[in-house]
Amino acid sequence: MILAIDFDETYTRDPQLWDGFVSAAMAKGHRTFCVSARHERQMGEVRDTIGRLIGVEACFGTGGAPKRRFMAEIADTHVDVWIDDAPESVVELPDPDP
Repeated sequence: MILAIDFDETYTRDPQLWDGFVSAAMAKGHRTFCVSARHERQMGEVRDTIGRLIGVEACFGTGGAPKRRFMAEIADTHVDVWIDDAPESVVELPDPDP
């Protein structure tokens, strides 16, 4: 499985819980990414925390772009499971005024 966990208000709410979860997932062979809506210039804290566990190259800042599209187009990765406190950030919402 390919997993993606959000950083702000998800990972940051309980880093020990998520570190244990991510470690267990990786031990079973699952790939794990951290996908944040942060801009690239704001990713230092992400890479210094969860990035030490999953690898800094597995940490992505979308700059506010929808996370699913970003991972598919930029990272060429299809995520199977999203862990995010704001699931709307994973997908593009339809324009209310087409």
